[in-house]
Amino acid sequence: MRRLLLTILLVLSLSCLALSLILLLIGLTGTHVPERPAFLVFVGGIGVFMASIFVMRSLQDSFTQREIRKQPWAIALRGAPSWVLKALKFWGWCASIAYLAFLLLPKSRRDAAFLPFVAPLYVSVFSALSAAIMYSALHIPNELKCPNGHPITPLQKFCPECGVPTAAAAISE
Repeated sequence: MRRLLLTILLVLSLSCLALSLILLLIGLTGTHVPERPAFLVFVGGIGVFMASIFVMRSLQDSFTQREIRKQPWAIALRGAPSWVLKALKFWGWCASIAYLAFLLLPKSRRDAAFLPFVAPLYVSVFSALSAAIMYSALHIPNELKCPNGHPITPLQKFCPECGVPTAAAAISE
């Protein structure tokens, strides 16, 4: 049941991502962006992002608070390919720079620029992040164990019960 729900949320995230990118391209061409579809994509993207927050929290259950504070995105996206985190950071920086440029526009032009540019750009960032979290949740192994069979988290370099170095310690050395 969990796998089916994650798959549905992944498909919804990817759909919101594709639709937001289409709306962004429509806005960049100078064509009028219809308000109702743009609003529905915005609400859908935010809804899927809210669901991904709960999924992300469940992915962090087996980690200590210190590990979560230190590397929250590495923990949440540990089932995704390594390039995904880099791509999300790049896309997030692009969206932040675009938002700063939006704020520098005169007030009279801000309203006209919000719907065709800023809203689809941010929905695409939230939808891409949601899709990455759902993909990661679908591809994470169930449980890791140290060489002596004790449960460990992927970031632990030594087993908390027996002190044996884990695979993470061998990789970092």
